[in-house]
Amino acid sequence: MTNSEKITCDAGNPYRAFQNARESSPKKCSTKRMSQHVLDEIKRAQDELHNRTWTIEKLKPFIIYERGHKRKIQGNTPYDRMIIHSFIDNYLFPKIQPFLMYDNYASQAGKGPDMARQRFEDYMHQCYRKYGTNHFFVLIIDFSKFYDNVRHDKLMRSLDPIIHGDDFAIWFIETILKSFEVDVSYMTDEEYAVCLDEKYIALDHIDDPPEMHTGEKFMKKSINIGNQGSQDFSIFLPTPIDNYIKIVKGIPEAGRYMDDYSVMNISKEYLWKLLDEIRPICKDLGLFINEKKTQVYPAWKCVKYLNRRYTMTDTGHLIITLSPSTVTRERRKLKKMKGLMENGEKSYKEIENQYKSWIRKFAARMSKKQIRNMDDLFNDLFVNPFIRGVKNED
Repeated sequence: MTNSEKITCDAGNPYRAFQNARESSPKKCSTKRMSQHVLDEIKRAQDELHNRTWTIEKLKPFIIYERGHKRKIQGNTPYDRMIIHSFIDNYLFPKIQPFLMYDNYASQAGKGPDMARQRFEDYMHQCYRKYGTNHFFVLIIDFSKFYDNVRHDKLMRSLDPIIHGDDFAIWFIETILKSFEVDVSYMTDEEYAVCLDEKYIALDHIDDPPEMHTGEKFMKKSINIGNQGSQDFSIFLPTPIDNYIKIVKGIPEAGRYMDDYSVMNISKEYLWKLLDEIRPICKDLGLFINEKKTQVYPAWKCVKYLNRRYTMTDTGHLIITLSPSTVTRERRKLKKMKGLMENGEKSYKEIENQYKSWIRKFAARMSKKQIRNMDDLFNDLFVNPFIRGVKNED
Protein backbone atom coordinates (compact mmCIF):
# COMPACT_ATOMS: atom_id res chain seq x y z
CA MET A 1 0.00 0.00 0.00
CA THR A 2 1.45 3.34 -1.05
CA ASN A 3 1.64 6.32 1.27
CA SER A 4 -1.07 8.22 -0.62
CA GLU A 5 -3.45 5.24 -0.39
CA LYS A 6 -2.82 4.83 3.32
CA ILE A 7 -3.45 8.54 3.97
CA THR A 8 -6.57 8.76 1.80
CA CYS A 9 -8.18 5.59 3.17
CA ASP A 10 -7.43 6.23 6.84
CA ALA A 11 -10.97 6.42 8.29
CA GLY A 12 -10.32 9.67 10.14
CA ASN A 13 -9.37 11.58 6.99
CA PRO A 14 -12.52 10.79 4.96
CA TYR A 15 -14.65 11.57 8.02
CA ARG A 16 -13.02 14.98 8.51
CA ALA A 17 -13.20 15.56 4.75
CA PHE A 18 -16.95 14.92 4.81
CA GLN A 19 -17.41 17.31 7.73
CA ASN A 20 -15.56 20.02 5.77
CA ALA A 21 -17.35 19.32 2.50
CA ARG A 22 -20.73 19.32 4.25
CA GLU A 23 -20.30 22.96 5.27
CA SER A 24 -20.82 24.13 1.67
CA SER A 25 -24.28 22.55 1.36
CA PRO A 26 -25.58 21.39 4.77
CA LYS A 27 -29.28 21.70 3.83
CA LYS A 28 -29.21 19.57 0.68
CA CYS A 29 -31.15 16.30 0.88
CA SER A 30 -28.17 14.32 -0.48
CA THR A 31 -25.91 15.71 2.25
CA LYS A 32 -28.45 14.94 4.98
CA ARG A 33 -28.94 11.39 3.71
CA MET A 34 -25.20 10.73 3.71
CA SER A 35 -24.86 12.18 7.21
CA GLN A 36 -27.11 9.39 8.48
CA HIS A 37 -24.87 6.66 7.02
CA VAL A 38 -21.47 8.35 6.87
CA LEU A 39 -19.58 5.47 8.53
CA ASP A 40 -21.04 2.95 6.07
CA GLU A 41 -20.09 5.29 3.21
CA ILE A 42 -16.53 5.56 4.52
CA LYS A 43 -16.25 1.77 4.55
CA ARG A 44 -17.60 1.62 1.00
CA ALA A 45 -15.08 4.27 -0.06
CA GLN A 46 -12.21 2.33 1.50
CA ASP A 47 -13.20 -0.82 -0.40
CA GLU A 48 -13.60 0.99 -3.72
CA LEU A 49 -10.26 2.79 -3.33
CA HIS A 50 -8.37 -0.37 -2.34
CA ASN A 51 -9.89 -2.25 -5.29
CA ARG A 52 -9.46 0.72 -7.70
CA THR A 53 -13.16 0.55 -8.61
CA TRP A 54 -14.11 4.09 -7.58
CA THR A 55 -15.48 6.32 -10.34
CA ILE A 56 -16.87 9.86 -10.11
CA GLU A 57 -20.59 10.23 -10.73
CA LYS A 58 -21.27 12.98 -13.23
CA LEU A 59 -23.93 15.53 -12.31
CA LYS A 60 -25.77 17.91 -14.60
CA PRO A 61 -23.77 21.14 -15.11
CA PHE A 62 -25.20 24.52 -14.17
CA ILE A 63 -24.26 28.16 -14.73
CA ILE A 64 -23.10 30.69 -12.13
CA TYR A 65 -22.12 34.33 -12.46
CA GLU A 66 -18.93 35.21 -10.60
CA ARG A 67 -17.71 38.83 -10.64
CA GLY A 68 -19.59 39.36 -13.88
CA HIS A 69 -18.17 36.21 -15.50
CA LYS A 70 -20.44 33.43 -16.71
CA ARG A 71 -19.04 30.06 -15.63
CA LYS A 72 -20.05 26.45 -16.18
CA ILE A 73 -20.02 24.39 -12.97
CA GLN A 74 -20.46 20.68 -12.50
CA GLY A 75 -20.71 19.64 -8.86
CA ASN A 76 -19.97 16.31 -7.19
CA THR A 77 -22.04 14.09 -4.94
CA PRO A 78 -21.27 14.29 -1.17
CA TYR A 79 -19.73 10.82 -1.44
CA ASP A 80 -17.31 11.84 -4.20
CA ARG A 81 -16.53 15.16 -2.48
CA MET A 82 -15.58 13.27 0.68
CA ILE A 83 -13.14 11.03 -1.20
CA ILE A 84 -11.63 13.87 -3.22
CA HIS A 85 -11.19 16.11 -0.17
CA SER A 86 -9.54 13.28 1.74
CA PHE A 87 -6.92 12.82 -1.01
CA ILE A 88 -6.39 16.48 -1.89
CA ASP A 89 -6.32 17.95 1.62
CA ASN A 90 -4.22 15.26 3.27
CA TYR A 91 -1.89 14.13 0.49
CA LEU A 92 -1.72 16.20 -2.70
CA PHE A 93 -1.79 19.76 -1.38
CA PRO A 94 0.96 19.13 1.25
CA LYS A 95 3.00 17.73 -1.64
CA ILE A 96 2.59 20.70 -3.98
CA GLN A 97 2.62 23.49 -1.39
CA PRO A 98 6.45 23.68 -1.12
CA PHE A 99 6.60 24.37 -4.87
CA LEU A 100 4.21 27.34 -4.73
CA MET A 101 5.60 30.85 -4.46
CA TYR A 102 4.43 32.96 -1.53
CA ASP A 103 2.76 35.44 -3.90
CA ASN A 104 0.39 32.75 -5.17
CA TYR A 105 -2.80 33.78 -3.39
CA ALA A 106 -5.67 31.53 -4.49
CA SER A 107 -7.21 28.43 -2.85
CA GLN A 108 -4.96 28.42 0.20
CA ALA A 109 -5.85 28.89 3.85
CA GLY A 110 -4.98 32.38 5.08
CA LYS A 111 -4.79 33.77 1.55
CA GLY A 112 -7.31 34.98 -1.01
CA PRO A 113 -8.31 38.07 -3.03
CA ASP A 114 -7.94 40.44 -0.07
CA MET A 115 -4.34 39.35 0.45
CA ALA A 116 -3.70 39.61 -3.29
CA ARG A 117 -4.91 43.22 -3.31
CA GLN A 118 -2.94 44.10 -0.17
CA ARG A 119 0.29 42.67 -1.59
CA PHE A 120 -0.39 44.52 -4.85
CA GLU A 121 -0.71 47.78 -2.90
CA ASP A 122 2.47 47.00 -0.96
CA TYR A 123 4.39 46.37 -4.18
CA MET A 124 3.10 49.64 -5.68
CA HIS A 125 4.48 51.54 -2.67
CA GLN A 126 7.70 49.49 -2.80
CA CYS A 127 8.24 50.43 -6.44
CA TYR A 128 7.66 54.11 -5.66
CA ARG A 129 10.35 53.97 -2.96
CA LYS A 130 12.73 51.96 -5.15
CA TYR A 131 12.48 54.19 -8.24
CA GLY A 132 11.77 57.47 -6.46
CA THR A 133 8.96 58.23 -8.89
CA ASN A 134 5.46 57.13 -9.81
CA HIS A 135 6.54 56.72 -13.44
CA PHE A 136 6.80 52.94 -13.43
CA PHE A 137 4.66 50.32 -15.17
CA VAL A 138 2.53 47.30 -14.29
CA LEU A 139 2.15 44.28 -16.56
CA ILE A 140 -1.21 42.53 -16.09
CA ILE A 141 -1.41 39.05 -17.62
CA ASP A 142 -4.70 37.20 -18.01
CA PHE A 143 -5.34 33.79 -19.54
CA SER A 144 -8.25 33.14 -21.86
CA LYS A 145 -10.66 30.39 -20.68
CA PHE A 146 -8.08 29.10 -18.23
CA TYR A 147 -10.11 26.21 -16.74
CA ASP A 148 -11.48 25.09 -20.10
CA ASN A 149 -8.01 24.70 -21.59
CA VAL A 150 -6.05 22.81 -18.95
CA ARG A 151 -4.63 19.84 -20.83
CA HIS A 152 -4.59 16.62 -18.84
CA ASP A 153 -1.34 15.40 -20.33
CA LYS A 154 0.42 18.67 -19.48
CA LEU A 155 -0.96 18.59 -15.95
CA MET A 156 0.16 15.00 -15.36
CA ARG A 157 3.61 15.89 -16.71
CA SER A 158 3.82 18.79 -14.22
CA LEU A 159 2.75 16.58 -11.32
CA ASP A 160 5.03 13.68 -12.25
CA PRO A 161 8.05 14.81 -10.16
CA ILE A 162 5.79 15.04 -7.11
CA ILE A 163 3.81 11.80 -7.41
CA HIS A 164 6.37 9.76 -9.39
CA GLY A 165 6.30 6.10 -8.39
CA ASP A 166 3.06 6.38 -6.39
CA ASP A 167 0.66 4.19 -8.39
CA PHE A 168 -2.35 5.03 -6.24
CA ALA A 169 -1.84 8.80 -6.56
CA ILE A 170 -1.43 8.51 -10.34
CA TRP A 171 -4.59 6.38 -10.62
CA PHE A 172 -6.55 8.75 -8.35
CA ILE A 173 -5.66 11.90 -10.30
CA GLU A 174 -6.31 10.17 -13.62
CA THR A 175 -9.74 9.15 -12.29
CA ILE A 176 -10.52 12.79 -11.46
CA LEU A 177 -9.29 13.96 -14.86
CA LYS A 178 -11.31 11.29 -16.65
CA SER A 179 -14.47 12.81 -15.16
CA PHE A 180 -13.46 16.13 -16.75
CA GLU A 181 -13.10 14.76 -20.29
CA VAL A 182 -15.27 16.62 -22.79
CA ASP A 183 -17.54 14.82 -25.22
CA VAL A 184 -16.62 16.31 -28.60
CA SER A 185 -18.37 13.81 -30.85
CA TYR A 186 -19.61 16.75 -32.92
CA MET A 187 -16.06 17.35 -34.19
CA THR A 188 -14.82 16.09 -37.52
CA ASP A 189 -11.78 13.81 -37.56
CA GLU A 190 -9.65 16.76 -38.69
CA GLU A 191 -10.91 18.99 -35.87
CA TYR A 192 -10.48 16.22 -33.30
CA ALA A 193 -6.86 15.63 -34.36
CA VAL A 194 -5.88 19.20 -33.37
CA CYS A 195 -8.44 19.96 -30.64
CA LEU A 196 -5.89 19.85 -27.82
CA ASP A 197 -3.92 22.66 -29.45
CA GLU A 198 -6.96 24.84 -30.16
CA LYS A 199 -8.71 27.07 -27.63
CA TYR A 200 -11.83 25.44 -26.23
CA ILE A 201 -14.80 27.42 -24.84
CA ALA A 202 -17.19 25.26 -22.83
CA LEU A 203 -20.00 27.83 -22.74
CA ASP A 204 -20.27 27.68 -26.53
CA HIS A 205 -21.61 24.14 -26.19
CA ILE A 206 -23.76 24.38 -23.05
CA ASP A 207 -26.98 24.38 -25.11
CA ASP A 208 -25.95 21.74 -27.66
CA PRO A 209 -28.66 19.14 -28.39
CA PRO A 210 -27.93 15.65 -26.93
CA GLU A 211 -27.46 14.11 -30.38
CA MET A 212 -24.25 16.14 -30.78
CA HIS A 213 -22.65 14.33 -27.82
CA THR A 214 -22.83 10.61 -28.53
CA GLY A 215 -19.76 9.50 -26.57
CA GLU A 216 -17.72 8.61 -29.63
CA LYS A 217 -14.94 11.15 -29.09
CA PHE A 218 -13.62 12.61 -25.85
CA MET A 219 -11.15 15.47 -25.47
CA LYS A 220 -8.72 15.09 -22.55
CA LYS A 221 -8.85 18.72 -21.66
CA SER A 222 -10.63 21.07 -19.23
CA ILE A 223 -11.10 20.93 -15.46
CA ASN A 224 -14.30 21.45 -13.50
CA ILE A 225 -14.39 24.51 -11.24
CA GLY A 226 -16.70 22.71 -8.81
CA ASN A 227 -14.13 20.02 -7.99
CA GLN A 228 -11.70 20.48 -5.09
CA GLY A 229 -8.92 18.93 -7.13
CA SER A 230 -9.33 21.58 -9.82
CA GLN A 231 -8.41 24.33 -7.36
CA ASP A 232 -5.08 22.68 -6.56
CA PHE A 233 -4.42 21.82 -10.19
CA SER A 234 -5.02 25.41 -11.26
CA ILE A 235 -2.75 27.01 -8.66
CA PHE A 236 0.03 24.53 -9.42
CA LEU A 237 0.04 24.26 -13.23
CA PRO A 238 1.44 27.79 -13.97
CA THR A 239 4.31 27.30 -11.47
CA PRO A 240 6.95 27.34 -14.28
CA ILE A 241 5.77 30.87 -15.15
CA ASP A 242 5.99 31.89 -11.47
CA ASN A 243 9.51 30.52 -11.23
CA TYR A 244 10.63 32.25 -14.41
CA ILE A 245 9.40 35.65 -13.20
CA LYS A 246 10.50 35.35 -9.58
CA ILE A 247 13.66 33.25 -9.81
CA VAL A 248 15.08 33.45 -13.34
CA LYS A 249 14.28 37.14 -13.89
CA GLY A 250 14.55 38.03 -10.20
CA ILE A 251 11.49 40.31 -10.07
CA PRO A 252 10.16 40.55 -6.50
CA GLU A 253 7.19 42.81 -7.32
CA ALA A 254 5.06 40.10 -8.90
CA GLY A 255 2.08 38.04 -7.81
CA ARG A 256 -0.65 35.73 -9.08
CA TYR A 257 -4.25 35.18 -8.11
CA MET A 258 -5.32 32.03 -9.99
CA ASP A 259 -4.72 33.09 -13.63
CA ASP A 260 -4.28 36.85 -13.03
CA TYR A 261 -0.64 38.00 -12.94
CA SER A 262 0.80 41.37 -11.99
CA VAL A 263 4.46 42.33 -12.58
CA MET A 264 5.98 45.78 -11.94
CA ASN A 265 9.07 47.46 -13.38
CA ILE A 266 10.42 50.91 -14.25
CA SER A 267 10.70 49.98 -17.94
CA LYS A 268 7.70 49.41 -20.16
CA GLU A 269 9.91 47.81 -22.81
CA TYR A 270 11.30 45.37 -20.24
CA LEU A 271 7.78 44.21 -19.32
CA TRP A 272 6.74 43.73 -22.95
CA LYS A 273 9.92 41.72 -23.51
CA LEU A 274 9.16 39.67 -20.40
CA LEU A 275 5.73 38.87 -21.81
CA ASP A 276 7.34 37.64 -25.05
CA GLU A 277 9.68 35.44 -23.01
CA ILE A 278 6.73 33.96 -21.10
CA ARG A 279 4.76 33.09 -24.23
CA PRO A 280 6.73 29.88 -25.03
CA ILE A 281 6.21 28.67 -21.44
CA CYS A 282 2.47 29.31 -21.75
CA LYS A 283 2.36 27.44 -25.04
CA ASP A 284 4.24 24.52 -23.52
CA LEU A 285 1.65 24.39 -20.72
CA GLY A 286 -1.22 24.60 -23.20
CA LEU A 287 -2.44 27.98 -21.89
CA PHE A 288 -3.73 30.85 -24.02
CA ILE A 289 -2.96 34.47 -23.16
CA ASN A 290 -5.92 36.84 -23.35
CA GLU A 291 -4.40 39.50 -25.58
CA LYS A 292 -7.19 41.99 -24.93
CA LYS A 293 -6.87 41.93 -21.14
CA THR A 294 -3.08 41.54 -21.07
CA GLN A 295 -1.66 45.05 -21.00
CA VAL A 296 1.16 47.21 -19.60
CA TYR A 297 -0.38 50.01 -17.55
CA PRO A 298 1.33 53.23 -16.36
CA ALA A 299 1.14 53.34 -12.55
CA TRP A 300 0.49 57.10 -12.55
CA LYS A 301 -2.70 56.71 -14.59
CA CYS A 302 -4.94 53.72 -13.88
CA VAL A 303 -4.10 50.06 -13.26
CA LYS A 304 -7.00 47.60 -13.25
CA TYR A 305 -6.43 44.56 -11.06
CA LEU A 306 -8.92 42.23 -9.33
CA ASN A 307 -11.90 44.59 -9.66
CA ARG A 308 -10.01 47.58 -8.30
CA ARG A 309 -8.48 50.63 -9.97
CA TYR A 310 -5.11 51.85 -8.68
CA THR A 311 -3.46 55.20 -9.36
CA MET A 312 -0.11 56.24 -7.87
CA THR A 313 0.24 60.01 -7.42
CA ASP A 314 3.53 61.87 -7.81
CA THR A 315 3.69 62.19 -3.99
CA GLY A 316 3.46 58.42 -3.48
CA HIS A 317 -0.19 58.34 -2.46
CA LEU A 318 -2.07 55.33 -3.83
CA ILE A 319 -5.65 56.06 -4.87
CA ILE A 320 -7.84 52.94 -4.88
CA THR A 321 -11.34 52.95 -6.32
CA LEU A 322 -13.92 50.29 -6.96
CA SER A 323 -14.44 49.03 -10.48
CA PRO A 324 -17.66 50.51 -11.95
CA SER A 325 -18.71 47.03 -13.05
CA THR A 326 -18.96 45.98 -9.38
CA VAL A 327 -21.39 48.83 -8.69
CA THR A 328 -23.37 48.01 -11.84
CA ARG A 329 -23.79 44.37 -10.75
CA GLU A 330 -25.13 45.45 -7.35
CA ARG A 331 -27.59 47.86 -8.95
CA ARG A 332 -28.90 45.06 -11.17
CA LYS A 333 -29.06 42.73 -8.19
CA LEU A 334 -31.19 45.21 -6.21
CA LYS A 335 -33.61 45.59 -9.12
CA LYS A 336 -33.91 41.81 -9.36
CA MET A 337 -34.53 41.55 -5.60
CA LYS A 338 -37.36 44.03 -5.96
CA GLY A 339 -39.21 41.45 -8.02
CA LEU A 340 -38.31 38.66 -5.59
CA MET A 341 -39.76 40.69 -2.71
CA GLU A 342 -42.98 41.36 -4.60
CA ASN A 343 -43.31 37.62 -5.27
CA GLY A 344 -42.75 36.82 -1.60
CA GLU A 345 -39.45 35.03 -2.20
CA LYS A 346 -37.39 37.63 -0.27
CA SER A 347 -38.28 39.74 2.74
CA TYR A 348 -37.43 43.41 3.03
CA LYS A 349 -35.20 42.67 6.03
CA GLU A 350 -33.13 40.13 4.07
CA ILE A 351 -32.62 42.60 1.22
CA GLU A 352 -31.77 45.43 3.61
CA ASN A 353 -29.18 43.30 5.43
CA GLN A 354 -27.62 42.23 2.13
CA TYR A 355 -27.38 45.82 0.91
CA LYS A 356 -25.96 47.10 4.20
CA SER A 357 -23.35 44.36 4.14
CA TRP A 358 -22.40 45.20 0.56
CA ILE A 359 -22.16 48.97 1.11
CA ARG A 360 -20.18 48.48 4.33
CA LYS A 361 -17.67 46.30 2.47
CA PHE A 362 -17.10 48.64 -0.47
CA ALA A 363 -17.87 52.14 0.84
CA ALA A 364 -14.20 52.91 1.53
CA ARG A 365 -13.41 52.42 -2.18
CA MET A 366 -16.41 54.35 -3.54
CA SER A 367 -16.85 58.05 -4.20
CA LYS A 368 -19.46 60.05 -2.31
CA LYS A 369 -21.48 60.31 -5.49
CA GLN A 370 -21.46 56.52 -5.99
CA ILE A 371 -22.62 55.95 -2.41
CA ARG A 372 -25.35 58.58 -2.73
CA ASN A 373 -26.58 57.10 -6.00
CA MET A 374 -26.68 53.60 -4.52
CA ASP A 375 -28.61 54.81 -1.47
CA ASP A 376 -31.04 56.70 -3.73
CA LEU A 377 -31.64 53.56 -5.79
CA PHE A 378 -32.28 51.44 -2.68
CA ASN A 379 -34.70 54.01 -1.30
CA ASP A 380 -36.52 54.39 -4.62
CA LEU A 381 -36.95 50.62 -4.89
CA PHE A 382 -37.80 49.64 -1.33
CA VAL A 383 -38.33 52.59 1.04
CA ASN A 384 -40.18 55.35 -0.84
CA PRO A 385 -42.93 53.09 -2.28
CA PHE A 386 -43.67 51.86 1.24
CA ILE A 387 -43.84 55.41 2.63
CA ARG A 388 -46.13 56.49 -0.19
CA GLY A 389 -48.32 53.46 0.44
CA VAL A 390 -48.67 54.31 4.14
CA LYS A 391 -49.60 57.92 3.30
CA ASN A 392 -52.22 56.76 0.79
CA GLU A 393 -53.80 54.50 3.41
CA ASP A 394 -53.99 57.47 5.82
